Amino acid sequence: MKQLNYIKDKNYYKTLFNNMGEALIHGRIIFDKNKNIVDFIFIDANKTFEGILGTTFIKEIYINMLYVLSEISVSGQSKSFEYYNNELNMHYKIDVFMGIKDEFYALFVNIKDLVKGGEYEKIYRTLMNDCVDAIIFFDKNKTVIEVNKAAEKLYRYKRFEFIGMNSYDLLAEEEVKNIEMYFSKVMNESMSFEAIHKKKDGSKFQVEVSSNSALLTEQNIVMAIIRDISERKLMQDNLEYMANYDFLTNIYNRAALLVKFSSMIKWTKGNNNKLAVMFFDVDKFKHINDTYGHATGDLVLMEVAARINSIITKEDILGRMGGDEFVVVKSCVKSNEDVVDFINGVFNAFSEPIKIDDNIIMINTSIGVAIFPDDAQDRYSLINFSDNAMYEAKKITGNSYKMYNDIKDKN
Repeated sequence: MKQLNYIKDKNYYKTLFNNMGEALIHGRIIFDKNKNIVDFIFIDANKTFEGILGTTFIKEIYINMLYVLSEISVSGQSKSFEYYNNELNMHYKIDVFMGIKDEFYALFVNIKDLVKGGEYEKIYRTLMNDCVDAIIFFDKNKTVIEVNKAAEKLYRYKRFEFIGMNSYDLLAEEEVKNIEMYFSKVMNESMSFEAIHKKKDGSKFQVEVSSNSALLTEQNIVMAIIRDISERKLMQDNLEYMANYDFLTNIYNRAALLVKFSSMIKWTKGNNNKLAVMFFDVDKFKHINDTYGHATGDLVLMEVAARINSIITKEDILGRMGGDEFVVVKSCVKSNEDVVDFINGVFNAFSEPIKIDDNIIMINTSIGVAIFPDDAQDRYSLINFSDNAMYEAKKITGNSYKMYNDIKDKN
């Protein structure tokens, strides 16, 4: 009984499918192993499609279909695009929507009469202006021919100011060199990219552009959907900063220091140079926290980082390992005398006390030094050896340092 119902339902579906007044195709998306769309195939097409359009028509809209299918396969929402067929003198609106699993349907609606009567323009204008993203249409000469209200709001131009503008007028100076490449590519394929645009007042902002070309009313046009991503970029920058910098001292955190250190080792190996890894901390920092409070202790660490940062070069790196422990990696070291000169610069940087409110705090540091490649050739060993040397230096009262080479027999 269930099988009989299934056959009846299937026959009903097939009859409905073939007797529709509009052209309809049923297809399947082909994905690669990474779930990227590589092609699509027909499963079925109704009589209207076969009688009016035929499979050769698909070749003309192939790129647009791939673009739309790549979007709806992710979003699950239907999407439409338009196509003007010169040979048949027909203007089609093509609605594409997902079916079961990887299957899809495409409905071809001839809107030539709607366009001529002006009704479709009203529908189109409503859809355009309800879109939250800016939409700008360009002709083949990169001239603006239409915009929506979101574009007026985003760029601060009125529609009458937009019409006739060149795409160059919307780009930041640094983006102008790319516009020819964008337009030549989008004439052949849909593309998405990020760029920097400018508003009427000249202020710059970051955008994400999805662009596509189409033949509309017998002329090639480019439609650009533009989204302001300034806030998203700012959030990404903040997250990147938090991932790489110490929140208190604004110098590299431990993770970022290790990454930079690895890069510096590779560069130094290629240039037959040496590096000095200096591990240091603030003597009796616990006493500072206990005496003046942790808030003052934090301000001391901020000042320590700032003073060290002021005496290193742009080729050196400085990072906070945690607590009151810091590491400096000094590049292009030619001799131990270079290291000693820098260490004396560190001691001199703290010759002046740190003043916080009414408190005057003298700072002493203990420094341990390991040399690449003499003492070790990997970052972890170098940091570990310089840490060991620092603890030997702390046994000496006041500002002091120890070279790992001088104490390695003890370890």
